[in-house]
Order: sequence, then structure tokens, then C-alpha cells
Amino acid sequence: MGDRKPTDMKNPTEETRINGKQPSLADMQLLQHVVQNSPMVVFRWRAEEGWPVEYVSENVGMFGYRTEDLISGKIPFATMVHPEDLTRVGEEVAAHSRRGAENFTQSYRLVTPQGDIRWIDDWTSVIRDENGTITHYQGVVLDVSDRKWVERDLWIAQSVVENSSLPLFRIDEKAMIQYVNPTACRNLGYSREELVGMSIPDFDTNWTAEFWENVGLPFLRENNEGHFESIHRRKDGSEFPVEIHSYRIEFEDDFYFVSTAIDISQRKLD
Repeated sequence: MGDRKPTDMKNPTEETRINGKQPSLADMQLLQHVVQNSPMVVFRWRAEEGWPVEYVSENVGMFGYRTEDLISGKIPFATMVHPEDLTRVGEEVAAHSRRGAENFTQSYRLVTPQGDIRWIDDWTSVIRDENGTITHYQGVVLDVSDRKWVERDLWIAQSVVENSSLPLFRIDEKAMIQYVNPTACRNLGYSREELVGMSIPDFDTNWTAEFWENVGLPFLRENNEGHFESIHRRKDGSEFPVEIHSYRIEFEDDFYFVSTAIDISQRKLD
């Protein structure tokens, strides 16, 4: 779980006095309007088994639930939590409560009535009575499913690249290596730490600094991709022929080249 900022979100119906005055009806209506039109759902849970819901903002409908089903106790909050996350969530709540936390954050999954999975971030405040006994938990939950799916896709893509049998490089416009996968490291006999920061001319016998500047870089800038044959030199000094495929990509106004360098020694022998 990542770090999250705490919240002191209060139930609009139980707002404390400010400067000796209760909020006006207009203030309450404005607060309710803001909550109902925000991506955050406000909850107040009783500190009892199943975390029965005492208050929830109407925009809980974004998860497919009705406020009346939750407030009536027909659907305890615990039944909304993904079964695989429920034990962990309960243990975290108990641990935060035991250590006297006033606020804590969690990340877990909710299951909608339709069976869809929603990832949420939960910012919770602990409410105690005058004796210090916890009576309620209250706070806000935010649907972060889109972010989680992006993180998952990035993780999958990174895993594919890291475990690919193809040697892969990411190179900047100065021919400096910014990323290599394990296969590229094995082929050249260098560690990742050694290769990152080296330049292509350090191990490519044909792509000298002058050739890169005057021929290779202009060609890739104009055509966005290229296919070449060259010779790579390993750390031990031995050399082997490679077939290079390079593609130009742009990210936040910077340009990079993603390249594969396939060992074609066997092809040359055939």
C-alpha cells in the first residue's frame, strides 16, 4: 500500500460547531452538492462486526449500491469488500485502532452487486467517545480502478520485456543506453549496471560516434525505424554479428529508440 494523506471528513449531519455557530442550511446544501458530485463517496461506519453503515453519500450509486440498503443494515459494508481482501482489511483496521491512530489509509477491492471489481483508496478517521472507546470509523473512498488497471498493464508489459528472449535496448538521441533487458546483458557479457550509461559505439564496431551522428541518427529521425546488420563486441573482446531493428518513439517531447539486436552467428554459418 502506498502512502496516502489522511482526511478529517465529517458526516455532514454531524458537523461540529465552528466559532460557536452551526453551519447554515445553505452551507449544508452546498456541502452535500459538492459531495454528491465528486468521485469520492463519504461513509460513516459503526465500530461493530461487519462495519454496518450509519451514513453514506448518495453517490455510492457509482458502485451499484443503494443508500437505503446500506443504511438499513441490509448490506453490511464488509460484504462489499472483495473476499480475498476482507481478512487483510480487517487486520489493518484492528492494528491501526490498537495503536491509537486517528487516521489511516487502505487500498483494496470492492465488489459491485453485478460482480464487477473496483479498486479503491480509503481514507479513514477513527471516532472515539469521551472514554476513548472507538464508536465509529468515517471517511471517504475513491475509485482508483483505472489507475490500477494501468499499473497492471504496465507491470505485464515490463514483465514481457524483462523476460523476452530478444535482447532489447532503449537508447537516447546521443546513443546512450538507458535500459537493457537481461538477454541483452547476457549476450554482451555485461551487467545491467555496466551497460546503462554506455553508448552504442562502446560495443558496436560499425556504429562509431561519427557514424551515429552523421548517418544513423539522421536516418532514424527521418524514417522512425530502421533495420541493419552490424557487429557487437562482448566484454571479453569476442565479436558476433547482429541484426538490429530500431524504432523511434516520443515521450513528453523527448525522443528514444527501442532496438533489438539479434545474434545471427548461426545464420552466417549456414
